[in-house]
Amino acid sequence: MKSAEKEALLKSFALYFLSLFSLITLLLYFEYDKEMRNMQKDIYEHMRFCSYELDCSEYSYDFIEKSLTKTGGLFRENGDFYADFEVPGSDNYLLRIRLVERNYRERYLDIVTPLLIKYIILLILASALALLFALYSLKPLRRALRLTEEFAADILHDFNTPLSVIRLNSSLLAAKIQESKELKRIEKGVESILQLQQHLREELERREKEQERFDLLSFLRERTELLSSSYPSIEFSYAVEPLTLMCERRAFQRVLDNILENAAKYSGAGGVVEIFLERDEKRLHIVNRGREIENPDKIFSRFYREAFDMVGRGMGMNIVRKLSSRLNIAVSISSDKSGRTEVLVDISEIVTQNKSSR
Repeated sequence: MKSAEKEALLKSFALYFLSLFSLITLLLYFEYDKEMRNMQKDIYEHMRFCSYELDCSEYSYDFIEKSLTKTGGLFRENGDFYADFEVPGSDNYLLRIRLVERNYRERYLDIVTPLLIKYIILLILASALALLFALYSLKPLRRALRLTEEFAADILHDFNTPLSVIRLNSSLLAAKIQESKELKRIEKGVESILQLQQHLREELERREKEQERFDLLSFLRERTELLSSSYPSIEFSYAVEPLTLMCERRAFQRVLDNILENAAKYSGAGGVVEIFLERDEKRLHIVNRGREIENPDKIFSRFYREAFDMVGRGMGMNIVRKLSSRLNIAVSISSDKSGRTEVLVDISEIVTQNKSSR
């Protein structure tokens, strides 16, 4: 069962069960209250009957001064129940009949025990019923997920033909015209599409993500070289020492590609993207200068775009947030009025030296 299905199942079960639990608890409380009232009424009637004959082994009795108490009801004192009755021919004394706590508890348990058993049985039935409701309500979600996965799988399959044509023809052109920057850009672009295709296929097949060991500096050079073909007027500057990382390389690649591409896209012609490593804190800084981001807190929201952004679709940084959470890295962004924008990537959890020293 997929994670989205598990979450939907748990939430649906909790909602149905809590609804049934509340209803059952309320009904059993009313029944309990009714039984308790009937029991106390029955005790009082027995006491009143005993006041005539004084021959009730279950109760004890005594005479008290009339001025110290009142009649007409059942009262409780130190766990015992008592009632006071008029004594024929006496103006100064009342007859007090008492039911001790031990005898009362026996009657109480006779009422509560069946109710408690009934309550447990009803809760078990409610759990089963809630699970059935949750599984039934899960069907539309499962159907929608299956259709989405089938559609994505079909698209992946259909990608193969045009990609194969592009790769074949670019290879033929390379053989004819030798070195060409344009052809290299095409080949690297196709390589990027193939990597994204492979990533999507792994997501659909739910393969366990492989942890890879790689060098950060070499990785950054590889990614910026690819971006340079799309943004030839942008300069990428480094202040990064070799550092070994251990994580899902493809997911980390998508995170950095989105951040670096945004930095290049919004720097403007002739701009510089600075990349430097805060080695002690294991934090990567990516800085560009362009236009101020007015709402940095919203930049990770799906489909959010700044007012000046007429190119983006508002999805890249949302993907960054999702993948960074999976990789256990923190990504934050800040921007000032001068147009300086900085993205901070905390990679401390994926540096192999950190892990080995723990």
